[in-house]
Amino acid sequence: MTKTLELLCHTIIMMSLAACVQRPSQGIPPSRWSFREFTLIRGVVMCAPCSLEQAQSRYPEAEGLYEFSSVQGPLVFRVDWVSDAVRWRQLTLGSRLAVRAASDVLQQLIAPEHLRRPMELNSILRDERTLDIGSINITKAVAGNNLPQ
Repeated sequence: MTKTLELLCHTIIMMSLAACVQRPSQGIPPSRWSFREFTLIRGVVMCAPCSLEQAQSRYPEAEGLYEFSSVQGPLVFRVDWVSDAVRWRQLTLGSRLAVRAASDVLQQLIAPEHLRRPMELNSILRDERTLDIGSINITKAVAGNNLPQ
């Protein structure tokens, strides 16, 4: 029951945040939002700015790498967990996604002090392979989960 309530709260927050990151000419109007679009993603930013190919050559053993393209340039994010794995796999073929977020959220995502630190992205995954990030929660590193520099 607690997990359901937590997910409901995240959903309500994300609906509010999504309105802040949508451009009038893009996205889905609020009346057509679907709850299945809300996606929690856990992982780490491996490098920024960098391409998927650069990250794969630097971290050949890493799995679950995705290139996120935004107005700040490309970055590579290692996805460790997704709230809706089936939808994620259906929409992320090719490992590249467009990302939209408020400028302060994008800055938090690419900040050097947050590279290779575990984080959770509160986002909306759109059918057109666009990820709207509403907020980011940086978590403390877990012992034994350190990544190479």
